[in-house]
Amino acid sequence: MSVNSPINCCALYGDSASLIFNFVNIMTMFSKSSDNENESEYNTNNSMTQTIPKKKTKRLCYFNDRWKNTYSWIREVNNPNRTYCTICRKEFGVGYGGEGGVKKHVETEFHKSEMRQASTFESIQNVLVSQKDTNAQSKIAAAELAWAYHIDEHAFSYRSLDCSMRLSKITFPDSEVATKMSCGRTKGEILITDVLAPYSVELILSDLTNDHAFYSISSDMLNHGNKKVFPLALRYFDLKNGVSNRLLDFYDEFNETSENIKQTIVDILSKYKLDFAHLSAYSADSKFHSVYKLLDKENEKILPAKCPAHIILCTRLLKRMRSAFL
Repeated sequence: MSVNSPINCCALYGDSASLIFNFVNIMTMFSKSSDNENESEYNTNNSMTQTIPKKKTKRLCYFNDRWKNTYSWIREVNNPNRTYCTICRKEFGVGYGGEGGVKKHVETEFHKSEMRQASTFESIQNVLVSQKDTNAQSKIAAAELAWAYHIDEHAFSYRSLDCSMRLSKITFPDSEVATKMSCGRTKGEILITDVLAPYSVELILSDLTNDHAFYSISSDMLNHGNKKVFPLALRYFDLKNGVSNRLLDFYDEFNETSENIKQTIVDILSKYKLDFAHLSAYSADSKFHSVYKLLDKENEKILPAKCPAHIILCTRLLKRMRSAFL
């Protein structure tokens, strides 16, 4: 049979058509399987995405006022995640632990030690407050202050109080005040520095502020060990006592320059609320001229006064020279 016969052509085309049909079926099946795989993969990824839990964001804790009912020693600060301990005198964080942070702070050794000291001080304070201020106790306190003032007035040593108290009990055995006085060196020093000295300053300020009096100041430098100490004395006229010379303050100035001395004097007068416009004169020995010039810029009415010790010395020398040569 010839190749170009119609039967052979139909057979040939028939085989080609079946091949094409089979190829289309295979491609369709492959496409469906690919779609199924993509869909299953998408579903798997989607299910995995849905099953993974989201990470929770940790929130910070804030200070709660109700904690004060249990812990009376905590105080609120500007930072809401922190608090202040009045016993330890420092801040600590409560942002991550909340009230647990407070409990953790309570268990620290430093807080326990400070609590023991605070309770001891409170018990002593309660004993002192609970004592009744009887007439006898007032007399004893007045006698101790009188002895302290006597020691300071005559520039005696604080150690002399130890002997004076023992001698008073022996010489006045029938006196309730003398036998119960207890004012040794340590207590006498405290009475002078913390009671009598502030009271003397109050008297000076009352005289100057009530009468609006003018005053002059005098200062000089003293070497006390490795310190440079400057006393600041006042001189003013009082209607009751006349011309009064009073010691206002002692200050330590390690940098002995004219500017620092002037600024320290201005600060002290401002601390005691004394009117700088009522300052009438300035007297000193060391660096007198330069300090006076700086003060004169602040108040042009201040008069210069030389060192009183030098004036007295020169006056006495002049009298001796006159008596010797005339």
